Amino acid sequence: MSVAVRKFRSAESDGELTLELSAPIYVPEDDAWICAVTLSGAESGVLHGYGVDSLAALIAALEVIRTHFRSTGGNWLWLSDVPGDLGMPAVFTGIDHRLTSVIETVVSAEIQRYYLYNAST
Repeated sequence: MSVAVRKFRSAESDGELTLELSAPIYVPEDDAWICAVTLSGAESGVLHGYGVDSLAALIAALEVIRTHFRSTGGNWLWLSDVPGDLGMPAVFTGIDHRLTSVIETVVSAEIQRYYLYNAST
């Protein structure tokens, strides 16, 4: 069952890429959850996110998507005409919750500063 679908267009050609995120499923023999990400169109393949529960698998799948696009260097477009702006949030997992809190505070402050600066120019 599909949870989400996103379509991208190529910045370099008429190519399209469809990303389909499937609902996480439990794999009893591994005592883990898996979330499949299917790519079709200009690229094809299946990526996977794994986790101790369904939410962890879903979050891992989102990070796998970001990592894949970063590593392949594709110039895909989503809503904007800025290559690489995929609308995929950074997800911080596997690190101490105190560091996550620091990262979130710094990022929030930078976002606020960015918008304040751009509103005045």
